Amino acid sequence: MASRTIPTSLVLSLALAATACGDSGSTEDTSSTFATGTTGDTADTTMDGMDEISTTADTTTTMGTDTTMGTDTTTTMGTDTTTTMGTDTTTSTDTMMECLDLDQDGYGDGCEMGPDCDDADFNNHTDEGCMNCMDADGDGQWVGCDTYDENKPGEDCDDNNYNVFTPAGCANCVDEDMDGYWVGCDQYGDESPGPDCDDNNAGVGVGDQQELCNGLAE
Repeated sequence: MASRTIPTSLVLSLALAATACGDSGSTEDTSSTFATGTTGDTADTTMDGMDEISTTADTTTTMGTDTTMGTDTTTTMGTDTTTTMGTDTTTSTDTMMECLDLDQDGYGDGCEMGPDCDDADFNNHTDEGCMNCMDADGDGQWVGCDTYDENKPGEDCDDNNYNVFTPAGCANCVDEDMDGYWVGCDQYGDESPGPDCDDNNAGVGVGDQQELCNGLAE
């Protein structure tokens, strides 16, 4: 069916007449909006406009992309190549040197008891002993030694008298009658023969008969 075009003036007249005839006590929205086009299609452009207004959306999009590609390429290659090769070769040894004691008297080089002035002599190890140990009278008894044993017996009470070496001998060895025969000695020799059978009688001596020594015979 062909559409008819209604003049705009007629539309306005009808609208005014309807308003005047209406009930003044009630309000009725009779307004209509017609959009006409020359192509014969009617479109509600007002609603389209409202839709455009009401559908306004925030289309703001933040696309800011941090494209900063700053890369810290600083590389610390400093390598400490300092090497301490110092080797402490100092050796502290508290161990005593091995004891060298040839005469087995406990004294010698590196020995705990001390050094030895003569490591070939068992009887002496001090300087004093090595200097003074002797048997001057040749009676087999020694004096001045550090120690005495069967090899060097002692100590001789009188190293200038062959006949005495004990305290008793040194005190009692005498020749009271001056006949050349001795009595009370530790031993007798060529220089001091004895014992005298009667050291109070010069007429008797070692070679006399026992009777004479007892005073029984003259």
